Formats: sequence, C-alpha cells, structure tokens
Amino acid sequence: MFTTLLLDLRQFVIERDWMQYHSPQNMATTLLVEGTELLEHFLSGAKTDQTELRHEIGDFLHCILLTMDALNITPPSTLKLYDSLNKNIPIELSKKLRAFMHHFLWLRPNQSYSGLLEEIETCLNDLLIIHFELCKQLKIDPFLATYEKLELNRKKYPIHLMLGSVENYFERKKHLKQTEIL
Repeated sequence: MFTTLLLDLRQFVIERDWMQYHSPQNMATTLLVEGTELLEHFLSGAKTDQTELRHEIGDFLHCILLTMDALNITPPSTLKLYDSLNKNIPIELSKKLRAFMHHFLWLRPNQSYSGLLEEIETCLNDLLIIHFELCKQLKIDPFLATYEKLELNRKKYPIHLMLGSVENYFERKKHLKQTEIL
C-alpha cells in the first residue's frame, strides 16, 4: 500500500542528496511542522483553501513515511480505520503529534534514536490512521494528494538548484515566497 509511494518519496530525496538531513530528530521535527500546518486549516475562523489543504494532506503523509524510513520502521501493509464520527480528528492529531514529539525532545541533531521503537512505531501508525480518517472525512485521496504535492515539489525544488544543500532549500523557499508577494 505504501511501498511504491515511499520509494518515490525516497527517490526525490536521493536525487537532491538530502538523505544526509534525514536524521530521526530532523524528520520528527519536520513531521511536527507539517502536522501543525495541516492543523492550521481547522482553526476556528480559518478560511480553508481546498488546494492548500490537499497540499498539506500530501505533505503530512510524505513526512510520516519519510520519518518511518529514517527510523527503519516499515509502514503497515494495511490500516484499520475506526469510526471517526464521534472523534474530533484535529484534536486527535494534535494529541498524537505531542505524544510523538515527546520521544525526540532530548535528541541532539544527527543523534540516533535509542528509545523504544515499538512506541514510536505505534505513534506513527496512529498518525497514519488519523491522517486517513481525516482524508476519508474530507473525501480526499491521500495518495493522490501526496503525488500531486510531490510533483509540485519537483518543480519548486529542481535537482540542479537543490543538490546536497539544505541552505539552498531555505533560500529557494524564501525566494519563492518573495516572488509570490510581488
């Protein structure tokens, strides 16, 4: 189910020589950032643009899978979704992200995670379930949203500009934001 998508995401990272930045702590932090960006769409009074929401859905699945990859955790072959009618998915997502990050607060950059991987795996699988429940409620195909965002990222962050440099990534992102304003 996730194998092909993870291979494609990994290829995107390898082509840009970004695996060096995929330490467990970096990926956990990136996952938290992407989860927060997704949650912003559910703030009271937030005006949700459907295209932006789809992109955040794609980014979040992207980060869950690459975080699993950084920790050598195999994504599950199936997900057991639960009845979400009585669940507030954004609150569930927020709680699970906090629980997940608790495992990484003490790590220094590029330090390996040495805690109980079973707890992390459970957290990440729960995040996948919550993500898919949210997609089900929103009638968004999470795989399609992730591939759409991956294609946008290929255009925004071409290999020749991004090769081996996270600084280029942040400079490129800053440049893109400035040109959008103009």
